Amino acid sequence: MKSLFQKLALCLAIAIALALPSQVGAEATGSMTERLPLAGFPERPYDLYVPPGLSGPAPVLLVLHGGGGDAAGMRGRACPRAGGDDFGHPGCFLAHARASGYVVVFPRGTARAPTGTLRSWNAGGAPGTGWLCMDGPACRQDVDERAYFSALLDDLPTHAGIDPARIYVTGFSSGAAMGLRLACEMSDRVAAVAAISGTAQALGHPGCRPARPVPVLQVHGTADCNWPYEGGAHRCNGGWPELQGGAGLVSVAETLAFWAQANGCEAGPKEVPMRDRLKDGTYLVRYDWQGCAAALRHIRIEGGGHQWPGGHAVDWPGFLGRASRETGLPDIWEFLSGFRLDEPAAGG
Repeated sequence: MKSLFQKLALCLAIAIALALPSQVGAEATGSMTERLPLAGFPERPYDLYVPPGLSGPAPVLLVLHGGGGDAAGMRGRACPRAGGDDFGHPGCFLAHARASGYVVVFPRGTARAPTGTLRSWNAGGAPGTGWLCMDGPACRQDVDERAYFSALLDDLPTHAGIDPARIYVTGFSSGAAMGLRLACEMSDRVAAVAAISGTAQALGHPGCRPARPVPVLQVHGTADCNWPYEGGAHRCNGGWPELQGGAGLVSVAETLAFWAQANGCEAGPKEVPMRDRLKDGTYLVRYDWQGCAAALRHIRIEGGGHQWPGGHAVDWPGFLGRASRETGLPDIWEFLSGFRLDEPAAGG
């Protein structure tokens, strides 16, 4: 018969054994830091994820939320299941970053109130440009986004070992438009951009003159009523009331035409066949522009709505449309990660 001491020792050993997996699991997930303060921008902290085991300077992906969104909500946007575990599916931002070895940053736009979560970007468009001001108070107040993102990129190395030649930006909706504005105005710091369900609203701004050709991926659904593929007025649920002086949203075609010129493309796009694998009501058509100084690619999602591809459908799928399962974050990262600031970025 075991003594009391033996029983206590056994219980302690079991407790330690049960505790170990959770500790190892926590170490294996990496470091997620929320609301890192940013000097000069006290109301716009950012979230940072650093995966475990980085052996050297790592690439960085900036993920920009949509208008009215926030960094916290954007973090789960790529996950196929709403409210799912950040590491529960390889398509989620944190899970994919851990598997692929890159740092993820979730910046915050300008809030409607100091403590608010409804945030916006000064992504472009304003009276005199011919395009709708996107979006909200950040655009109306002409917030200096270049100053914000410059401060953020300067602050990053104090928290993680990053490779300044491999800084990439992706964004959704007005976050996509903000990413394309950064490609215009910060091409000396951004290696490549992927715009999802948003276009180059900054066309017409004097600052939209990239200093170098920038690799751009444009992903957009043809059934997007919130940011119509053809541009113009928002069409969901009856559309917006009176737009500013008749100004509207930039079309996908206008965006691609701008970047084809900026990237010095010598010929139009070549269609690349893509298989309809999942029969989810959407299918992809891919276009790669030819003879470009920097790659330009468009993935048109036939039947796709105003959703992050590969993620869960947000806010009434009957209202914002289908979320395609035919592509997603792994394809976006494959495009972006193929480029560096210190190497040629030719495409086509």
